[in-house]
Amino acid sequence: MEDILKAQLEMINEVRELKDEVRELKGAVPVENGEELLTARACAEVMKSTPRWIIERCKEGSLPYMLVGNDYRVKRRELNAFMVKPEIARASAKMDEMRKARRAKTAIAAA
Repeated sequence: MEDILKAQLEMINEVRELKDEVRELKGAVPVENGEELLTARACAEVMKSTPRWIIERCKEGSLPYMLVGNDYRVKRRELNAFMVKPEIARASAKMDEMRKARRAKTAIAAA
């Protein structure tokens, strides 16, 4: 009976570790109040940007963040609010145009 309980406890711990790994892979870590903290990479994926650009916005103060160790983390709510700012929407549209132009140049060069 005791062996069965030990095995079950080990399985529970393994499941917890796997859940933590999945959260890290998703780039989100839950906070006490159920909010998510996104990594710079996860924010960049949402905004179709780069992690470096996200970190620069954090450092300049336009995107609220917190440090978890050495990693920049942004609350999902803060990222959503940041994305609806007019100047960010214009910058995002400009980045999309630049990507399209870069792809077109690459396609021409490959042809």
